[in-house]
Amino acid sequence: MSTLLGPRKASRRPRYDDAQIEAQLESLYLLSDLGLSLKHDSTEQIAPILRNIQASGQQDAFARHLDDFVRSKEAEIESVCKDNYQDFVSSTEKLLKIRQGTVNLKHRIVELDEDIQSKGGDLAARKRDLLESRRVGANIDEAIETLQACLRVFDLFSKVSELIANRRYFAALRAIEDLESVHLKPLMHLPFAAHMLSILPTTRQAIREAVTKEIKAWLFEARERSQHVGKLAFAAVEQRNKRWKAKKLKEDTGIALLPLARLNGPVELGLKERHDKDILEQGDTEFDFRPLYQSIHIYDTLDAREELQYSYQEDRRAQANLILSQCNFLTPFTLEGLTTLLENIVGFFTIEHYVLKSTGTFRLEQDVDELWEMVSQRTVTLITDALAKCSQPEMHLDSKQVILGFVQSLEGYGYNVEPLLALLSSLFDNYVTLLTQKLGRDFENMIAEDNFQSMVVETSEQLDKVASVCWLPLQGEWSEAVLRSHGFPLGLPFSPTYPLACIDIRNYIDQYYQFVDGFAQHRRDVDDRLRMALDTFIRDRLNPTIAKYANPSLNLSQLSQIVVNLCFFQIACSEIEKLLGSLRLLTKTAIVHLTAPEAVAKTLDTTRLQTVRSVTGKLDSFFLDARYDWTLEQLTPRLQMRPSNYLLELVDYLTLVMDSMLIQMPIEVRNDVYLGVLAHCADELMNLLIDEEPRRISEAGFATFANDIKHLVQHVSSSDCDGAEEELSELSQIVSLVQSNSPQDYLDPDLHEMAFASITPSHLNTVLVKLLTHLNSLSGALNSNLPPQLAKRKRNYEELLKALSASKQ
Repeated sequence: MSTLLGPRKASRRPRYDDAQIEAQLESLYLLSDLGLSLKHDSTEQIAPILRNIQASGQQDAFARHLDDFVRSKEAEIESVCKDNYQDFVSSTEKLLKIRQGTVNLKHRIVELDEDIQSKGGDLAARKRDLLESRRVGANIDEAIETLQACLRVFDLFSKVSELIANRRYFAALRAIEDLESVHLKPLMHLPFAAHMLSILPTTRQAIREAVTKEIKAWLFEARERSQHVGKLAFAAVEQRNKRWKAKKLKEDTGIALLPLARLNGPVELGLKERHDKDILEQGDTEFDFRPLYQSIHIYDTLDAREELQYSYQEDRRAQANLILSQCNFLTPFTLEGLTTLLENIVGFFTIEHYVLKSTGTFRLEQDVDELWEMVSQRTVTLITDALAKCSQPEMHLDSKQVILGFVQSLEGYGYNVEPLLALLSSLFDNYVTLLTQKLGRDFENMIAEDNFQSMVVETSEQLDKVASVCWLPLQGEWSEAVLRSHGFPLGLPFSPTYPLACIDIRNYIDQYYQFVDGFAQHRRDVDDRLRMALDTFIRDRLNPTIAKYANPSLNLSQLSQIVVNLCFFQIACSEIEKLLGSLRLLTKTAIVHLTAPEAVAKTLDTTRLQTVRSVTGKLDSFFLDARYDWTLEQLTPRLQMRPSNYLLELVDYLTLVMDSMLIQMPIEVRNDVYLGVLAHCADELMNLLIDEEPRRISEAGFATFANDIKHLVQHVSSSDCDGAEEELSELSQIVSLVQSNSPQDYLDPDLHEMAFASITPSHLNTVLVKLLTHLNSLSGALNSNLPPQLAKRKRNYEELLKALSASKQ
């Protein structure tokens, strides 16, 4: 057995004592007791025992103990057999089996030893193969790890491309940073890593270009949507204006100067009850600023913010210039063109304000202010040049509304609007000038088309319309109540010029304050400017135009109508003063005074004199027909009873004029005309008496003249005109003095003051000379003394004439 197992090193062989060998035999015995087959089932248990015995070189000891064990067991068997033969037989059989198993075990051990010897070499070869395989496996594992790291780099780089494609640029930059700082560092010994590192700057540049492209697209969108944003800003300001006007109309505000408070002023901002959402954040028109924010973030990450700031500034400046350069729609000027321009600018700077507010230090306030200053100055120039060619005040008014909304929109964002307010002020001055010029042209046209005939209304409704626009006196014959009492159809006292002028003046005031609305706070002279403009119009345009038409070519009815119109314009001036006082925005307690009423009064006086001249011009034709026989010797009964024909016709004409042609004049004006006509008649009659011809007047001839004077005085005394008789007082007193029996009463101071105060001494002197001349001629012709009565008169005349001559000296 030792040969089969091969040599063993003594130092490594285990040694067993007798007790251990016996224990091993006991275990074999126990196995046999369990009925196990040593050949098949207990080989695995026996083999280690035999191997250990062989390894220890104690085969002989084992065999010896085995024999002893067998003998002991046989002895036990015999002992057992003595008691029970059957048990002995079975034990014998078991023992035989054990023996047979031992033999088989020996053979099996030999076989195993041979097998172990044959397979030991294969095991060593396999061990060498195993070590080599482990080395190769380690290399493979390392290669796999490297490949996996490279794959992770590839995956991350692919993810970068995917992030760029999905416009997630910041995540792409973070991924690139991860590649540089984490994933590529362990692979730096590989050419692959160097290649990837060389690609990353290009990728960063691609991200920058993509972001730049997006910010350019966003800037283009901002430019395209500027007008829409501007419309929203205008609409928001309009809503704020409506709310603010409604608040100012409340009576319980308790703020005295609230009506003067302007939008965006401290009062309006202090009383503002709601915070309006930014128009760029409203749901229906929300403007997406994320591309801009992303670009700022990306450029910050790339440490290139200044480059983006410069690019953004230049692009926005170019866009602003583009907006201003596309304003060819202002030539010729149109309101739509102006609105489009201002909406674009408002939208542009609304976006700028939001960018300035939401991007921190990216957009510098100084840059925005400089850009706004450039745009505002050019805008003012463009609008000024465009409106300089526009002569329509309505266009100026509409333009003001748009510009004011423009100013209020940008003022709410804190922009400097002083240049625009100066533009509004200049526009206001031009507007007032154009509006006044238009008012003057319209008045000239309406008065040129007026035939100076009374306006007729057919119904009460028509009178209501006329009364609603005209200024009528509250009392008197021209008051609405008195006019309405006359029934319809009704001839109004004025011609169509007056109501049309009233309408134009009211419209002028309304249009003036329409322009001032929302702008008055920036001009402290708005009320005085309106007063001066209307005063100038009435004084220097309306009044001279009426005066120009009050010429001798018009008939008396037309002149009378002009006089009536002027009287109504005097009423209008007074009412306009009250109206302007009630409409004052700044100093409501100030008293408004116009100088135009004095000018209208002068024109009225001039027209009255023209009326007098027209009447007296006709009367002069009657005086041309005056034929007095100044040297008549004796009055006939017919001459004593009947006035001259020319005087009767003159009185009839004068009655017709005063009671018909001039009946529509106010009583006081008509009386003035009447007095003027009477004064002219008195002058003409006096001229008939004191002219160079006749050189002498007889008593009978003078009596004929005196009869006419008395008839005229009687006619005048029957009129309702106060002072009419005074116009004929000198003639009447001369007639009375000459025909009195005591002409020397003229020299009595008391009697003179009572009865002859109106006589002009020179006129009396001339009459006395002519009377004495006739009396002297009579005495010479008769070659004798005059009759006593005539002689007495002659003496009286001579004494009176002598006294008059003495008084001259």
